[in-house]
Amino acid sequence: GTFAWQEAIQRKHLPAAEQDKEALIKRYDLMESGDRIKETAILMLHGTEDTSLPIDSQRTFYHKMLPLYAEHPEKLGIIE
Repeated sequence: GTFAWQEAIQRKHLPAAEQDKEALIKRYDLMESGDRIKETAILMLHGTEDTSLPIDSQRTFYHKMLPLYAEHPEKLGIIE
């Protein structure tokens, strides 16, 4: 999440700000292009009492990615 964005900004891997925002979202938002990470091992850790970022977004991502991990479900996990 945040760390990855900070890393990308520091390394200048993000496109120029004047580019179309919708194109940027499609490029970096895994909810829009989960097939790019298909079967890459992912473990999400999220506290259920987190008040700054609700866990619902992690749950939504997990459930949306599940079909992409049908052959290797052990590579996708969420711990609350």
